[in-house]
Amino acid sequence: MAGPVAHRAVLQFQSPAPQGSVVEVHAIIRHPMESGFRRTERGELIAANLIRRLVCRFNGKEVFRADLHPGMGADPSIRFPFRVEQAGDMECEWHGDQGLTRTIKRALVISQP
Repeated sequence: MAGPVAHRAVLQFQSPAPQGSVVEVHAIIRHPMESGFRRTERGELIAANLIRRLVCRFNGKEVFRADLHPGMGADPSIRFPFRVEQAGDMECEWHGDQGLTRTIKRALVISQP
């Protein structure tokens, strides 16, 4: 079995972006997924380790939420549109099994005309 995989989150979008434009926000997390159905060589069930929820906020206000299910697969990649009305901070928070919480924040800047 391979060694542990780091829980690495990435947040991507166009910045700077023109005010009033729509940017595509791309949130990704790398993690050691386990379905909860596999067994060890000794027959013991391996505990589930899945990403369950993604919540994104812009300047503290929730703008996107996704509840994820076991069929999602490893290293979830989520994309959603976001209209840029002002500069601020986009923050995405991943929640998973075994107490996992990972937060990533990135500034969104308004481009000059």
